[in-house]
Order: sequence, then structure tokens, then C-alpha cells
Amino acid sequence: MKLILAMCFGLLCQSVLGQQKPPQLSDLEKLEQYQGAINAANKLEALVDEQSRSRTLACMKAFGHTAMCKCLSDNLPYSFTFSDYVAVITLSKEQNGYAKLAKDMQTAYNNVGPVRDKCVREHLK
Repeated sequence: MKLILAMCFGLLCQSVLGQQKPPQLSDLEKLEQYQGAINAANKLEALVDEQSRSRTLACMKAFGHTAMCKCLSDNLPYSFTFSDYVAVITLSKEQNGYAKLAKDMQTAYNNVGPVRDKCVREHLK
């Protein structure tokens, strides 16, 4: 996604800046929109990277198993921290307030157990 945005931005820059006449306001606005989209993608990527590092570090503190922690970090729903993972795995749905969660969070919650099983199966033989 970020690569596509960068390519579009580059092409638009080239077409606007390569013109013999001054760029139109609409062209400059398009450039600004593309740059904004690229900046948003960069911020999102940074957040995802930070969440992943944070989950992996917390997991390594708890388990000390690199492959298992990488698997969990790579496969858990983005919105879940390592503490959330532990709560989902160790507490009941009632204790975690499952019924009060939004539908998308319930879907993410329901994916945590299968992710755990996959990681255990693949990395704790």
C-alpha cells in the first residue's frame, strides 16, 4: 500500500513539476493529498511496528521462547497487547466482559485461541 502511494506521488510530482506551465492548484492539492496518505501510512506502520515490538518484549519476559513469541506477535489481532492475550487465554469470556465488546472486537477475541494453538503446535514440539 505504501509503495503504491509513493509511486503515485512520484508520478504526480513528475507530471506536475515536469510541466512547462506552472502547476494548477488542483494538481498541488492532489500532491498534498498523496503526501498526507503517505504520511498516514508511515504513522500506521510505525504504530504496528511498536505494537509488535512491545508484544514480543512482554512475551520474551514471560516465556523466553523467541519462536513462540514471534509467532504470537505476528499472528495476534493488532489491537491485542500481550497482557490482553494472557487475559483471553487464562480468564473466561465473562471475566473479560466479552458480551460488552463490539462485534469486531469479539471477532478478534475469538481468533486469539486459534493463534495460541497454532503457535504452540508449530513452536513448542
